Amino acid sequence: MSDQRLFLEKASHYVGRAKIDLRHFRFERNLSEVRTISDKQVENLVNGFRHHGCYRLKPDNYVQALISSDVLQHALATQRLERQDLLGDAEPRDLELPADAFVEVLHGRHRLLAAERFLWDKWWIADLYVDNLPPWVEAVMREEHSNAHQFCDGDIYRNLRYYQSRESENEEEKWRARLSSGKRDDLDRMDLKARRLRRAFDRLLPFKGLWSALKLGYLGRLLRLRSSEELVHYLDRIHRIYTHILGGYQPGLLDPKTVSKIETLTPSFSSHDAARARQMMSRRQIFPAVQSQDHRDRILDRILSVRGRILSFHTFFQDFLYFEACALVLRGLLPTPLEGAMREMFSRSYTGVNQAPGNCRIQVGETEFLSRPGTREASVRLGYRQLFLAVMLLDFETERTREIRALVGRDPEKGVARNLLGHLRPAERYDVDEERTDELATTTRQAAFGIGDKPDPLGRMHRVDPTNHAGGAHEILDGASSALGSEGFLGQGMNEFYPIQGDQAPSAVIKQFRLAREVVVIFIPKLRLYAKFSSNPEQQDVFKSSAQSLVNKDYRFTVIKDDDRVVVQKLRGLWEAALDCKLVVACPKSNPSSLDTGNVIGTAEDFYRFIDSQH
Repeated sequence: MSDQRLFLEKASHYVGRAKIDLRHFRFERNLSEVRTISDKQVENLVNGFRHHGCYRLKPDNYVQALISSDVLQHALATQRLERQDLLGDAEPRDLELPADAFVEVLHGRHRLLAAERFLWDKWWIADLYVDNLPPWVEAVMREEHSNAHQFCDGDIYRNLRYYQSRESENEEEKWRARLSSGKRDDLDRMDLKARRLRRAFDRLLPFKGLWSALKLGYLGRLLRLRSSEELVHYLDRIHRIYTHILGGYQPGLLDPKTVSKIETLTPSFSSHDAARARQMMSRRQIFPAVQSQDHRDRILDRILSVRGRILSFHTFFQDFLYFEACALVLRGLLPTPLEGAMREMFSRSYTGVNQAPGNCRIQVGETEFLSRPGTREASVRLGYRQLFLAVMLLDFETERTREIRALVGRDPEKGVARNLLGHLRPAERYDVDEERTDELATTTRQAAFGIGDKPDPLGRMHRVDPTNHAGGAHEILDGASSALGSEGFLGQGMNEFYPIQGDQAPSAVIKQFRLAREVVVIFIPKLRLYAKFSSNPEQQDVFKSSAQSLVNKDYRFTVIKDDDRVVVQKLRGLWEAALDCKLVVACPKSNPSSLDTGNVIGTAEDFYRFIDSQH
């Protein structure tokens, strides 16, 4: 391919430039999807338009697009224009296309998406070409433009594999040249020595939304570890997750923004994550390309049913760092040089010592073991996993961990206060009394952040375990507050657990809550903690999230009806019962209130006496 030939082909298909309404630009038919849409790039362009101006008439900012001859002729005839009216150096004309007509964008998608967000008069100028361009010319125009942002590793890998599958050596080499020599060598090593790993990556190619997080710089480390089986298992798990989520819908519907929103969520185990997924779907923050509400509901149901974490390339590389640290420790137990995969070498080292035929011995504590029926192969697999678990229990002491420990031990608010004092009295200009500075930092901290014996005015959020409560102001559940206070039961904030002040009996507390009918309250007598929630429908997910956290800690719920009957209520229907009674009492299952759900366990007075006797 020569520059002259490319120039002649483009010139012979060029029809001119025109202003086109943004709704007529289309991206869907980008065959190889050479570049992943980057939300960050779009945001940068919007900010550039806002602060530096949006110069649509500047030729460097035009986009290139394909238009069919029929659509072009119809638009020209409707406006009584000739083709030469689209040529020349004058300001481009408006070209009004039929409502159902589109031009296909070859490059400039980020620019158009930014224009859609920024402009009030939504048009952009396009250099137009008739849509019978030779495929190789179209490919060049899609891939190369001076104003385009750099291709990410995922874009390069996808296009490299695309052209390899079409046996297009010239295009393949062009994409390979975009990589550093080290990354090219690592790809060649994977092709030669880790084909299972390459196939696992390639199975994910249809899910274009995943690939913006690919980091080919890690590939050398992946290969050196000689643990392809474990890595392949992880990548296959990613494939199963997104195949399940899409459930037969086109993989191209998965976009990078959706992946970044749902990765790491555990919706089947966390009511908080499930509520977050529902919220993002209802606000169309995920899967924006899916328009039908019925289809969106189906995809949401599948997201909520994913078992375990929702994985991605981001989690793959982050989890690899931890896996690598453990694997490198275990490699020190093997002879060098390594002959084969690490798993295989450990499997060959298995002797069966201290194992009984037909059983697997599993370590469950420092000196505690369990025996379960199993084959020799199962014992080998479990033994290999237990080696990793043993390494995870080691105390890795690195410069980074020492730095983390030092940061954890510091008071962040006091650190901010010390920094403020340092700016006011720089050490290079003043004699600094460290002891006095420390006292001033403590005083400043209390004044600025409200730290001390008074309630925290900022309402800082904490995550706690109710079963570890040992009296005093402990935190509880997702989004709980450690604030103390003496403003009365209902003087605290919403959706957070607070300690009960004073030494009132639990029954007296319950009676006061029953009189306060304007909010819904969860009360935990054992821990002397309570939280209040608005009765608005929007509060339902927040309430259920808190209740689910208690269920996970082996708590059950009791409600006191208006006729003073005390009933055990299960999680399903708890919100409705709470709206009716306004008070939910959470008790450990070991209490008598753990009778079968729905049973009447007595009167309110009986319940009061029992609660007081227990606490």
